[in-house]
Amino acid sequence: MKCVWCDKTFSLDAPWTMVNEHEKSHRKYYDMIDCLDFECYDNACSFKGKVSSADICSENDTVLIRFHDNLYPMCEHIWSKAKAHLDFGLKEAKGENPAEEAQRWFCPFCNTRIPLMTERCPSCGSDLSKFVAEYKATLAKVGEINKRIREERA
Repeated sequence: MKCVWCDKTFSLDAPWTMVNEHEKSHRKYYDMIDCLDFECYDNACSFKGKVSSADICSENDTVLIRFHDNLYPMCEHIWSKAKAHLDFGLKEAKGENPAEEAQRWFCPFCNTRIPLMTERCPSCGSDLSKFVAEYKATLAKVGEINKRIREERA
C-alpha cells in the first residue's frame, strides 16, 4: 500500500490503524462551523438506523463541506437529508437565513423545516414527540452545565 500524499509505502500486512493514522497526519484541519449527522429513518430501507456525517468548515472566507470517513455508504434517504441540511448550513454560514429560521428544525422523516418543538410534522404527519423529548432533555443538561460554569466562575 502506498500513501497518496507522501509516497510512503506500507506492507500489505500492516495494521489498518497504522495506515489510517498516517493518512490522518496529512489532513488539513479547518475552522469548523458545524458538524451534522444524517440518519436514515425509512422503515423500508436496509440502511435504516445507519448514520453518515459531514462538517461545514471555513478557510480564508470559503465555506467547505467535508464528509467524514463513514462506515456505510449513503442511501438515497441519507443523501437527501444531507443535501437539505448542508444547503441550510451553507446559507446559515453565509448569513443568508432569516432570523426566524433559528426557531425551526428539520423533520427527520421528510426533511421539511418545521417550527421547533412541533410534536407532529405538518408535512408528513410523523410523530416527533420522541425527538422533542430528547431535545428538551439536552437543553436541560446544557442548562445545568452552564449553571455550574457560572457558579464556578463566581
